[in-house]
This record gives sequence, C-alpha cells and structure tokens, in this order.
Amino acid sequence: MCTTCKDVNQVALVAIGATMVGSITFSKKEHDYARKGDEFGYFSFGGSTVICVFEKGSIKIDEDLLENSARSLETLVLVGMQLGVSIKKHAGVRSKLENLSIET
Repeated sequence: MCTTCKDVNQVALVAIGATMVGSITFSKKEHDYARKGDEFGYFSFGGSTVICVFEKGSIKIDEDLLENSARSLETLVLVGMQLGVSIKKHAGVRSKLENLSIET
C-alpha cells in the first residue's frame, strides 16, 4: 500500500504475514484519510509486522532506535510510541505525521 502525507509525500506501507497468519485485513480504503493512531488494518490469527518506507530525508528516526540498531539490539516498541518525526524540507522544521491519504 502506498500513502501520501502532507509532510513527507510518499510512504510505502508493506504488511508482512509470518507463519500462521491467515490473512491481512486493511481497514482503510483507497483515498481514505488516516490520522495518528487510526487503525490501518490487522493480522488475523498470528503475529506479523509492517515496514514503512519513507522518501530519503523526509523523516528523522529517534536516537534510541538508531543507537540500538547500530548495536544489533532489539527495541521494545509499544502501540502509540513515537519512532521518529517528519521533517518539512521547505520550512526546515520538524512536525509529527498527521494526515495520510491512502492509495493502492
């Protein structure tokens, strides 16, 4: 799924189903808007992960994640935790992701 965001332009969201995942259900449809904390979708029966791919230079990842990754350490991430912030290139200021428009 590819999304657009007012602060970072294109964002790719890749849902990865692991062993014993029956299906991946997306709650949002094409051209829907999502705000921070909105449900994007869910995995049925089992656990999996998602990967978000951002345009180069559009976000700043939090330092604790970068430090742990450099040392090959896993980081506990809970629902609602900040992982990084978007960077408005034109204004030179940081802002959190807010509205996403979804395109498939």
